Amino acid sequence: MKIMMACLVAMKVVFLKTVDGLLVPAHILMFGRTFSFRAVAKYLQNLFEDEVIHGHKVLSMDSLLARKTQKEASRMFFETLVLKTRDYIHVEQGKPFDNIYIMPRAKLMKSDF
Repeated sequence: MKIMMACLVAMKVVFLKTVDGLLVPAHILMFGRTFSFRAVAKYLQNLFEDEVIHGHKVLSMDSLLARKTQKEASRMFFETLVLKTRDYIHVEQGKPFDNIYIMPRAKLMKSDF
């Protein structure tokens, strides 16, 4: 991977690298799992374990983001994309602007966060 660019953000240098044609912050690649990644993965893992008890295997993004601040919702959405990219969850959306449905993969349920 080549370092594509460095951005000066709040007096910190953030290196971006290309992964499958996308620019990704280097700290995500270097450290693998960020604190937010582990926290959201564990949160979803616990929710899915509770949902299985009630007979449900799907969570909706709307229900996940309800009563969250804009910052929390943004972080949750971003980390959900990271989890999808790393094959921890499966997501479906019927058409643009429809609700997003999240289903666990075995990798999520077997992982120890």
